[in-house]
Amino acid sequence: MRDEPFETRIFAAENLKFLNVKTFRGDIEIVGHESDTVEILTFGSVRNWENLFFKTELRRNNENHTLFMLDKSGESWNLKTYESPGFWDTLSFYSVSFLIRLPKNVATQLTTTFGRISISDSNANHRFSTTVGGLVVSRHSGRLDGRSSGGNIRMWDCNSKGELSTKGGNVSVLDSKGDLNVKTAGGNITINKFVGKIYSNTYGGNIKASEVNGDFKTSTSGGNITLTGMKGNVGASTSGGRVRAEVLAIHEYLWLETMGGTVSAQIPLNQGLYLDLKAEKIKMPRLQNFNGEISRRRVIGALNGSGANVSLKTSGGTISVDQVIPRFDIPEPVIPKKEPQSWRKEGVVSEEDFPKTPGRAFVRPQVEKKNSYEKLNSSKSWGKETLGDMVYALAFISLFVYGLNSLIYFSMQMTSPSTESSSQNIAVFLSNITAGFAVFLSGLIFIHYIESRIGLNWMKYVVMTSLSYGFLFIIQTFQWIMYKALNDGQPFWGDYWRMVRPDEYTKYSPASLMYLSVPAIVSCVYFYTWQRSKKMNRKITEQEYQLLNLEKLKTKAQLNALEAKINPHFLYNSLNSIASLIHENPDKAEEMTIQLSKLFRYTTGRTEQNYHTISEELEIVKTYLAIEQTRFGNRLKFQISIDEELENIMIPRFLLQPLVENAIKHGISKMTGEGLIEVKVSHNGDFVEFLIHDNGPGFEEGLGGGYGLRSIKDKLNLIYGNQASFEILNDGYKAVFLKLPIVLPNE
Repeated sequence: MRDEPFETRIFAAENLKFLNVKTFRGDIEIVGHESDTVEILTFGSVRNWENLFFKTELRRNNENHTLFMLDKSGESWNLKTYESPGFWDTLSFYSVSFLIRLPKNVATQLTTTFGRISISDSNANHRFSTTVGGLVVSRHSGRLDGRSSGGNIRMWDCNSKGELSTKGGNVSVLDSKGDLNVKTAGGNITINKFVGKIYSNTYGGNIKASEVNGDFKTSTSGGNITLTGMKGNVGASTSGGRVRAEVLAIHEYLWLETMGGTVSAQIPLNQGLYLDLKAEKIKMPRLQNFNGEISRRRVIGALNGSGANVSLKTSGGTISVDQVIPRFDIPEPVIPKKEPQSWRKEGVVSEEDFPKTPGRAFVRPQVEKKNSYEKLNSSKSWGKETLGDMVYALAFISLFVYGLNSLIYFSMQMTSPSTESSSQNIAVFLSNITAGFAVFLSGLIFIHYIESRIGLNWMKYVVMTSLSYGFLFIIQTFQWIMYKALNDGQPFWGDYWRMVRPDEYTKYSPASLMYLSVPAIVSCVYFYTWQRSKKMNRKITEQEYQLLNLEKLKTKAQLNALEAKINPHFLYNSLNSIASLIHENPDKAEEMTIQLSKLFRYTTGRTEQNYHTISEELEIVKTYLAIEQTRFGNRLKFQISIDEELENIMIPRFLLQPLVENAIKHGISKMTGEGLIEVKVSHNGDFVEFLIHDNGPGFEEGLGGGYGLRSIKDKLNLIYGNQASFEILNDGYKAVFLKLPIVLPNE
């Protein structure tokens, strides 16, 4: 029988721009529509704590009774359940869910503790938070920000920006575009048919992506990465799994790395690439038009005249590289071809999106057959990992309960010395404390001073166990000496010595052997737990290091791309100038050609460094201005001044030359009189300041969007972030002003 809404209320949206929705236990569904109204449907249910297997739907028996409060304050509305759940309400599993239809451009803040959040047919910004539940988004354009503590995140047919995270669920992004950052603490990530920028991260799950066009970065601490039909920029890192990538086109960079697995890459070898491969063994076809080094473990050099950066690395594994085969029959993404059945025209609620979970109050439509999207995301079988976790949890809880009960029992017996077994209980207590202290002391010394000197892992356990018994023997010997010296005559000592040093009759009994084996078991478990913690910390450190390398590589690739675009841009202008002088003044054309050759020695003969000193940058500027001075003659004058202590400060390559070129193109070239360009470099605290001034006409409105200035802004943003500033002065005094933090050569 279908659930019925407790109530349906409709309000005029008026000037509504933001809606804040809160519920404790229940789902929240937001559906955008074209109407200028807000329709709120509420669903209520209760599960009594005496019987959790059946829920009772709340029925409205009073027209004045409602489950929510709505505060309409201007442009922002607040919607929440009528009262916060108390202690007994929590035990009764009191649930209130919302289905809200509102204008598409209304932003929301959605909060639920036990429930799922769904958003569809909206073009506004949404923030969400759910503790136990997931997120489902469809046909959305706008920004999404939020987190889930354990539920799944599923998106399809969206054009969204934002950050989404879950601490244990899976993430699926299908047939969408935008700029997304998705994270999960341990689940799998699936991305299919995405256009734009997407960054994904998981701490142990697998990652699958197909037909991503744009910037794609991903990392996992131990899972496998499988990429197919990729176009654009790709970066992928895993700590121990394998990486398989099919990349149809590379724009600026391709970076694949694993700490111990294999890397298999199908890439366009007919494209201009700069290859950097490193592994124990590299397999690849014979390369034509390759200039560089090729060996069994290393390949580095330019292919087809160089181009995009390709870096493939594995520590101990194999790298296999093949020519990618063009794909003409790319399959459609696995998404539903039809809208899920709904009980109302505008409500979009599917069986997969809202499964049968306690507290669910939304209407569940009849579903005859699961579609491919539901099969992709259904996961209801119990795997070996789940069974292993259950066995481990059962053993841990049982031992913990047994140990706690034993501690309470012996403590109560020791406080009652009149009992016959009190002396034996005190002896058992003393024996346990002695063994525990011996294992702790031996473990402390072994881990800090001995463990790193032993190579074989099994030998470490043998030494750790032997050390534990050695310390136990030393402590018991010290106790024996104190007992003989003091001879206090306490009756528990007899029971204690019979326990730790059994006589001929009892020393080979199963009970005594089990008791004597406890220190060995505890020392092995203690050392195993320490090793697991150490490996986990190492994985986290390696993951952070790989992410840092990934960011560095992306920055370097983008800087190379920016510089590569600047050089042809300048070459085009210079060759046009030479062509115009060949017939008019051959001597000046020859001089200009020599200067151009000198200038391009800075680029074609450069190393892989993206930085050089200010003095080297000014040499490039002077050479460029000499070229243009040959062209303009007496119409161009220039002055360059710099504080001497700043000459060795490091800055990005080709930072000032595009600004000087911009001054000539949009200033001096439009003048009929004498033009002047001034370049000033000065010191201001921990910053160095650059001023490029020309006396030409003021900047045209919108000039800041030109490629030359835009490339400088991109460089500063990539390298310095918010530490650098870029200003265009166009009010009375025309200039471009840069302010950068000082970086010395050894930094």
